[in-house]
Amino acid sequence: MDRKQLVLLLLILVIIFSLGLAILFFSDNPRRIKEREDFQILSTASGHENTYLLTNIEVIDGDTVKADIHLGFGIIKHDSIRVNGVDAWERGDKPRGTVATKFTEDWVAKHKTIVLVTVLGNDIEKYGRALGKVKSGKDVLGDDLVNNGHAVYKEY
Repeated sequence: MDRKQLVLLLLILVIIFSLGLAILFFSDNPRRIKEREDFQILSTASGHENTYLLTNIEVIDGDTVKADIHLGFGIIKHDSIRVNGVDAWERGDKPRGTVATKFTEDWVAKHKTIVLVTVLGNDIEKYGRALGKVKSGKDVLGDDLVNNGHAVYKEY
C-alpha cells in the first residue's frame, strides 16, 4: 500500500468514526433525551462547583458509594465517591458501621434524583475516589449522617 492509499484510508476511517459519534450524540431516542434534560437541569457550574447526576448507586459503607457519574455529553464514568466532610463508621465496625451503611442505603432509596457536587481542586481524595457532597434537593447525605449519629464532621 503506497502513501496515497494509506492517507485515503485514514481519511475514510476518520469520517466514518466522526459520523458514528455524531449519530450517537444527536440521536433522539427517549433515554438520550432524558439524559440531556437531566444534564441541563443538574449540571450547573456556580463558581468552582460542578454538579453531576448520579445513577446506579451502590452503597459501599456509610460515607462511600459507587455510582455512574454523568459527566455530560453522554459521558458516564462508574467510580467510587467519598462523601466530603464526614467520617462514618466503616462497614466492618459492627454494629455502628452496619447501621451507618444501612442509613446510607435507605437515604439513597428514599431520594429520586441524587447529585454529586464537587469543588475544582478538591475533587479527588488520597485513595483516588471522587470527593464531594452527595445531595438530593436540600438534603445532604453527609449532614444527615452526622445529624443521625452515624458520622462525625472531618476535613479532608
